[in-house]
Amino acid sequence: MKTFTTCLGFLLCWFLSSTGLFAQTSSVHVSVNMEEMSLQKFVTFLNDHYPLRCYVTPTDSSNILPSISFTDKPIELVLDSVLQKTNLGYLRYQSHVFIIAPRDEIKASYSADYYHALEEGLETAKVDDLEVVVGSIDEVDPTGQTTISGLVVDQGTEEPIIGATILVQDQDMGTATDEDGKYSLTLDPGSYVLSIQYIGYQGRNYPVRIISSGTLDLSLIKGSILLDEVVVQAKGRDENIQSVQIGTSKINIKELERLPSFLGEVDVIRGLLIQPGVTSVGEGSSGFNVRGGNIDQNLIMMDEGIIFNASHSLGFFSSFSADMVQDALLYKGNMPARYGGRLASVLDVNVRDGNFQKTRLKGGIGPISSRLTFETPLLENKTSLLISGRSSYSNWILQSINIPELKNSSAFFYDAMLRVTHRFNEKNFVSLAAYSTSDDFGYADQFGFNYQTVLTQFNYRSQIGNHLLSTLSGVWSDYKSAQLDLFGFDASELATGNSYYKLKENLNIAMGMFNLDVGASGIWYQVNPGVRNPMGEESVVLPRETDLEKGLEMAAYVSTEIEVNKRLSLQGGLRYSRFHFRGPQDMHTYLDPNRPEADGLQREVAFTQKVIHSEGRFEPRLSGRYKMSSTASIKFGYARTSQYINQLFNNETPTPTSLWQLTNQYVPSSLSHNFSLGYFKNYADNIWITSIEAYYRNIDRLFDYRDFADLVANSHVETEILSGRGRARGVELGIKRQVGTIHGSINYTYSRSERKVVGINKSGWYAASFDKPHDLTLIVNVEMNKRNQLAFNFTYSSGRPTTIPVDRHFIQGQIAVLNYSDRNAFRIPDYHRLDLAYTIGQGYRKSKKFKTSWTFSVYNLYGRRNAYSVFIEQSKGGRPDIKRLSILGNAFPSLTFNFELI
Repeated sequence: MKTFTTCLGFLLCWFLSSTGLFAQTSSVHVSVNMEEMSLQKFVTFLNDHYPLRCYVTPTDSSNILPSISFTDKPIELVLDSVLQKTNLGYLRYQSHVFIIAPRDEIKASYSADYYHALEEGLETAKVDDLEVVVGSIDEVDPTGQTTISGLVVDQGTEEPIIGATILVQDQDMGTATDEDGKYSLTLDPGSYVLSIQYIGYQGRNYPVRIISSGTLDLSLIKGSILLDEVVVQAKGRDENIQSVQIGTSKINIKELERLPSFLGEVDVIRGLLIQPGVTSVGEGSSGFNVRGGNIDQNLIMMDEGIIFNASHSLGFFSSFSADMVQDALLYKGNMPARYGGRLASVLDVNVRDGNFQKTRLKGGIGPISSRLTFETPLLENKTSLLISGRSSYSNWILQSINIPELKNSSAFFYDAMLRVTHRFNEKNFVSLAAYSTSDDFGYADQFGFNYQTVLTQFNYRSQIGNHLLSTLSGVWSDYKSAQLDLFGFDASELATGNSYYKLKENLNIAMGMFNLDVGASGIWYQVNPGVRNPMGEESVVLPRETDLEKGLEMAAYVSTEIEVNKRLSLQGGLRYSRFHFRGPQDMHTYLDPNRPEADGLQREVAFTQKVIHSEGRFEPRLSGRYKMSSTASIKFGYARTSQYINQLFNNETPTPTSLWQLTNQYVPSSLSHNFSLGYFKNYADNIWITSIEAYYRNIDRLFDYRDFADLVANSHVETEILSGRGRARGVELGIKRQVGTIHGSINYTYSRSERKVVGINKSGWYAASFDKPHDLTLIVNVEMNKRNQLAFNFTYSSGRPTTIPVDRHFIQGQIAVLNYSDRNAFRIPDYHRLDLAYTIGQGYRKSKKFKTSWTFSVYNLYGRRNAYSVFIEQSKGGRPDIKRLSILGNAFPSLTFNFELI
């Protein structure tokens, strides 16, 4: 790491010097002969007589200077002499601009944006009486950032207005007030007109002059306005047109809270399933599939931590409590170079910091679980604390059902987050976090699962100089799982798990329009492939144990975004990854190492070398955007991705104990080429957002399994794996109305995901188990007023592939044996579902500190018995009976009470 940092520093210095940033400029010579005077008078003299500009804040301009006499001397020498006996110094900006300020402030490193902001602030310090002034020249931030914030309230009642729109006229930016009626805008110093709108109120324009950051409260008067006012997100109304990255979906927590949810639980993962190109195999399945990728081909990250199992209750809920999440961003196929290790997608979940200024308490009480989040400043504006927890109590529901097996069943989960963030100063901060989840599920006296995740991480961010930002992160995590078969001769316990250490450094270099990311990371894996032991005296299960496997995944990357011209922008990067399967390790040998098969199994050999297997490759990434107009753009993208740790499962979906297999000399890594092309068009001043994206994935290395593969605690599991290739293609259509009394979205995806593996279906192409050609999602939100909201969610998808018996034959005329079709030759029935949610929010005045809301929702409103799987059972007479398994075959109503104390 030290060598890497030294080399990177050398390259950075070389680049800066080669671009002329270290170049010197000639000094201005001045002559002055004046009696005792004020500093302001001296600065005015210099500005009027010489080709330079000096600035001094009004607080310091009254300083009295002694008599001055210089002839043809450099300005630097003059300033040093004049300011010597004061507490002032100066900073030089650009060629001939000088900022005079107290020396203790000058010791800090100020950015170029600061000087620009100071210039703008000084130029605009004298304002028109009609303009509202925000900030003062003494409060210009060292970063050059100016942020105005405040409340938007009803002028008559002084109640905060939730969802009011603040637009900056003649600028493509704006925002909307949050659930507290608060807003925040970041702008350059200068004059603007803010346009404020909300349903049922008269629109209002505020002329403002911004000098530095400050507070500005706004008010509206009730009246009639058009209902089609524009809602603008913080990143801009036309972010989908302006952004360069293709194939992204942002999960907005506020929007999720308004949508129908299963048993009242707002769920980040379920929020993904309303996005185009994202599906799952069915209810009660863990994980999700993105653009024809396996469940394990999605990199799920919480900040920099990798989550191997993000589900509660075997897939009904995610392990991310919505109250602790800032936002979540999904990259579908085309991911930036800083991400790697998975083929299909990256879900980047950002955990928010606690409040630095005041204590807040937020929670909710539902029918099966409750949640509570507490945040407070430990040191005001310096250190914050966030504690968030959620726990279930669903056993009362199971015990109330008049089915003996369910009465004796149990289901419990919890998740908890502790996060402390400390700001050393404006340029350095550190966050420490601890995260834990646990699940315990038992079905009568037949089987059960329990699994836990523990994760700790730190992030240290430091601004070095004016152009370099360093982010160092470290993570440790441990995932353990157990499966219990409690009944019969096969009663046993299977334990699996994996842990890892991760270290990552990212350097961001920003100079004007130039932006460069350079970084490196390393992950040390330890995987327990499985230990199986018998349970009970009647069990005939033999103990099986496999050795702990170890691997090291390393990567280095560089990426940049370039604006070629006003229409064309490119975002490109290159990632190099290398994986080492580490020894010592006991492994089997085969007659043909390139085709490990049970028939060619020889003996177990002790590999004593430190690196048993090693492979690496370059992974180029590219995205581009061409603006056809201010409301339309075309985007394209390509990404090469690789994966060195894969989850092994031959069911429809992985179980908590499905093992993760490291790449070695017998089990190859997975590789993919990802291509995307999209057209984006907005209408009616960005009220309507539309898009069409096409993608193609060529998976040139993947694997599937032999029929009836044994993957449990198998020391030669490679004999159950068959290598092959895959392909996925699709078209995603999206239409969204952002604002209005009635707004929402409709997303449709046509896609196919296929595989070709030697030894399966006569080595021909066949559908993947998660292949769903048609997927449709419709969301409708009805905002009757700011307190009452109604939401509908309709979902339709094709049935997924399945393998079923097509005929049978008899052995000795008595024993019926079923003959199965080709793999995935049939499909289960199509899936569709309608959900409803009605939210009643309690209004409150600004002086009140407690607010509440109630959400009533119905999941699967018309009680559709959607098939999770279709299978065959033989009757006693040998006649096959077709069975359908429905996980949720009824409507599920729920009522959730939400509260917040501020």
